[in-house]
Amino acid sequence: MWSILLYAGSAFGAGYATSLPMLLVLRCLTFVGVCVEFVAAVAWLAELFPDPKRREKVLGYTQAFSSLGGLMVSAVYTLISRYGADLPLIHGSHDPWRYTLISGLIPQSR
Repeated sequence: MWSILLYAGSAFGAGYATSLPMLLVLRCLTFVGVCVEFVAAVAWLAELFPDPKRREKVLGYTQAFSSLGGLMVSAVYTLISRYGADLPLIHGSHDPWRYTLISGLIPQSR
């Protein structure tokens, strides 16, 4: 539970960062929260499937599909860049990277 709160709170806070050091610390905390959650999820899946062959397939799919997150982030970032003007202002502007951080995604580019 604490790692989920760490991830969510730091991702939200990063969207409101006002300095580079603040952004760096909050993004590092987001990374820690994500890593802890991924390890917990993989451990839970390993315990959930007692059959070794099925467990290997499930863990393989989990790790393979976790890589698709980067593609999904790129698609969402593109949408936010295109339609960001319709979203509420953050610090008086419509910076797409702020919306992306608040959503919990990791922006691939600016």
